[in-house]
Amino acid sequence: MSQDLASFPTLIRTILLILLLFFAARILGRIILPMLSQKRKAPNGNAKERPEGEVRIEQVNKDAKKNTSSDSADGDYVDYKEVE
Repeated sequence: MSQDLASFPTLIRTILLILLLFFAARILGRIILPMLSQKRKAPNGNAKERPEGEVRIEQVNKDAKKNTSSDSADGDYVDYKEVE
């Protein structure tokens, strides 16, 4: 019956191995993930880079605004009534 159950040293070794793999994955994640995010943020050729914090407001064409219907994706207006 003692062969069927895991021995205490084997249990400790397994727990230590799981912890080691967990911390190794965290350390590698801290190294690799910033590299991947830098590659993703690489500017494309036609995009103009702006300094951080700069705000740009684009005006919407008034003619395009008139052509859209008022009951599009906004939903219907429902009057509120207080229930007692």
